[in-house]
Amino acid sequence: GYDHQVEGRWRVTETVVATGLESGYYVAEVERQVELLSGDPGEDFRNAPRAGTFRVLIDGDQIYRFDVEAPTDPDNAWLDLVIPFPEDGTVWYPDPQQRALSVPPENGARTASAPFQQKLGGTGTYTCYNIATRYADGAAEGTFCETIGFVYQEYALDDQSYGFRLELIGFSLQ
Repeated sequence: GYDHQVEGRWRVTETVVATGLESGYYVAEVERQVELLSGDPGEDFRNAPRAGTFRVLIDGDQIYRFDVEAPTDPDNAWLDLVIPFPEDGTVWYPDPQQRALSVPPENGARTASAPFQQKLGGTGTYTCYNIATRYADGAAEGTFCETIGFVYQEYALDDQSYGFRLELIGFSLQ
């Protein structure tokens, strides 16, 4: 995470701690641990990753993310991904408030690129997609690879030195 005054580097470890069916949905509970590696961003730094537990809910081809305390309701959850990704430039809206509008704004629309092959370390070659979410004052972009998830993400405001970068440095499938 960074802003015009400071940059911080963290190690973020996410571990699936429970899975199951809930209200007819496949749900995984994920625990996130955060360790500051360098920098002194302060307690109120806006782009620090947050430790804690969240849930991932799968509803058909849609993958949602929400807080543990939230009820299992896709209408009120963040729609992270739609898999398979729309190929014709169709957008989706992660924000549940935007999805509820009869005419959602362009701001907040998410798209996926055509698939491409990406070699990842010594683990092999994967089918990946570039995912982009456009905002009025910047963009969030990332690379999502099948079987693994996001291997890179970045959010930056257009007119400010403010944002974050995330890079996957390791994973295990057990």
